[in-house]
Amino acid sequence: MKQVLLKGKQVVVEKVPSPVPQDKEVLVKTCCSVISSGTERAAVQGSAQGLVSKAITNPELVQKGLQIIREQGVKKAWQIIRGLEGTSSPLGYSLAGEVVSVGRGVTDINPGDLVACGGAQCAHHAEFVRVPRNLLAKVPPGVVLGEAAFTTLGAIAMQGLRRAALSFGETVVITGR
Repeated sequence: MKQVLLKGKQVVVEKVPSPVPQDKEVLVKTCCSVISSGTERAAVQGSAQGLVSKAITNPELVQKGLQIIREQGVKKAWQIIRGLEGTSSPLGYSLAGEVVSVGRGVTDINPGDLVACGGAQCAHHAEFVRVPRNLLAKVPPGVVLGEAAFTTLGAIAMQGLRRAALSFGETVVITGR
């Protein structure tokens, strides 16, 4: 199957093994996935940062690097840093699709059901995804899958309202870059 990955500084589409659902997981054939201009742009731009920029913006990484130098030496620390730069990571965290199969313990979702899925660890831009049962919901009849794919973004916005102790209907101003 094909999947979108961030590999070093490039966004690539590669063939990867198809996932298999484990206990309490669902295998979903992706119909629509959401490209988040903020989150994914930040991931791509973050991967393009040089080591110095990463160190300035992530002081905890510097501490971790110094610890590795103390425990394993400069050569090993450099190998780890260079290795991390070349790793690939999947992109995407919100999609909608059709259930292909379910793992043991999933009793309320069936193959053929249309679902909305969320989660940066699983709802990637890929032909098939393996999603824990608690990170998906059935799409109600009449809802277009292209719209259902935005469910995760709506949930994030609602969580922001809750954390800010706001109520639905209040007017707020959000600023930032």
